[in-house]
Amino acid sequence: MSTLSVNDFDLTTLYDDSKSLNDGALTIPGYSMEGWYGRIFRGCGYFDPDKPIKKFTKKELHDLLYKEPTKIKVDGINLTYAGLIPTIQKSMLSKDVDALQPHIRAFVERAVTFTACPECDGTRLSKEARSSKIKGINIADACAMQITDLAEWLGGVKEASVAPLIAALQHTLDSFVEIGLRFLADRRHLRL
Repeated sequence: MSTLSVNDFDLTTLYDDSKSLNDGALTIPGYSMEGWYGRIFRGCGYFDPDKPIKKFTKKELHDLLYKEPTKIKVDGINLTYAGLIPTIQKSMLSKDVDALQPHIRAFVERAVTFTACPECDGTRLSKEARSSKIKGINIADACAMQITDLAEWLGGVKEASVAPLIAALQHTLDSFVEIGLRFLADRRHLRL
């Protein structure tokens, strides 16, 4: 299955390359050299935390930005080092952006560009799943409909083998309309 979106990071929003890590180069909320990140960056051995980032070698910059999670030992403590991009993806982008704290959401909106995946057009569905249609509508089309339009379309589906399922879905949609959600659309992230 393809991903919902392809992310592109504006690296200038992650760090000030004229500074070293120890001089406060990182501009990511919560990534302070005084805490665990500082301990990990100083002890990982992948780069010199006193060297300005613009003087990093390609390998050092790659390790800072993209290194996959790797077990390291710092001062006798087992820790995991991961590059900034995988760490941000795990800590910030694995959540609904609207649910993030305002200062983190503002950072994500500045730093990350979200575009629809070219393979799935943002549906998170394979080509095969999108090719199945009922009355000319595939599952991605149905999920993008407003509740009232979906209920109307579903009412026109007459197939005895799925009648109980259709009745249950129709009941759920009617409940949404009753509580004022008739205009709700694009339910890809809604957990029913």
